[in-house]
Amino acid sequence: MLETLKVEKIARSFKAGAAENRVLKNISFSLKAGQVLVITGKNGSGKTTLLKILAGLLLPDSGRILIKGLDAVKKQKEIKPFLGFMGSEERALYWKLTGRQNLEFFAALYNIDRKTTADRIGKLALRLELKEFLDKPVEDCSLGMKQRISIARCLLSHPELVLFDEPLKGLDKKTREIFLEILGVLKKRKNCVIIATHNPEDFRSLKHRKLELSK
Repeated sequence: MLETLKVEKIARSFKAGAAENRVLKNISFSLKAGQVLVITGKNGSGKTTLLKILAGLLLPDSGRILIKGLDAVKKQKEIKPFLGFMGSEERALYWKLTGRQNLEFFAALYNIDRKTTADRIGKLALRLELKEFLDKPVEDCSLGMKQRISIARCLLSHPELVLFDEPLKGLDKKTREIFLEILGVLKKRKNCVIIATHNPEDFRSLKHRKLELSK
């Protein structure tokens, strides 16, 4: 079976003045459909950097990433529909827009037609219990509601590879429960899921692989 994701010897450094900080060095792994990978490590070990490279937001210094057999650096446009990414930044949404307007905007970036967009938003709102808050400006929503909207945005394109960076950080109990249920559904649907977290024990209910990064 062809791997959904294959990572080969990825390396990445950042310069700070004259010094160079090597964050990632020769990272390699692969994932097949339905597998979950939990990436853990201390602050500064490169968890977020690795996810951003996988999502196409940063380029690696060296190495290769294949998504559905396509080179993720050379074929970014082709692999975009396969990818869903939920970062840890609070400003991942447009706060002056409503939740619905945000989702419609991001759906348009994926060239999803209006009818399909409305149908997917409706289903995600039901699963994530968003209906009551969907037409409020994001800036008026609680952290938990913002996170639910971000989860919906991540899943709008029905991605086969889903990336989550510290998804449970600061969440209320109800949103945590909803998110863990969503992960279970994704696994059953044979999606590949990668989660970067400081607390791998939060995901012990999922049968997952583990990658520990060190500084």
